[in-house]
Amino acid sequence: MSYMSYCRFENTAGDFHDCLEALRMMSENQGAERSEEDEWEDNEENYSDLSDYEKGGLKSLLENCEEFKELAEELLADNKDL
Repeated sequence: MSYMSYCRFENTAGDFHDCLEALRMMSENQGAERSEEDEWEDNEENYSDLSDYEKGGLKSLLENCEEFKELAEELLADNKDL
C-alpha cells in the first residue's frame, strides 16, 4: 500500500508496531505446543502458524529494517535539527 509522503512514516510506524507485537508474542510462545487440553487464545500464535508467504515477508522486512536503520541513522546524524 502506498501512502502520501506527508504521512508515510507515521502510518508505517503503526503497522510496524503491529508486526513487532506479533513477533514478541511468537517469541514468547516459541517452543510451546498446542494440545487439546490446553486451548490457546485467538491472539496467541507461533512462527509455525505463518504461511510460507508470511515467512518470506518476515525475512524481507528484516532485510529492509537493517538497511532502513543504517540510512536513518546517517540521515539523522547529518541533520541534527530532526
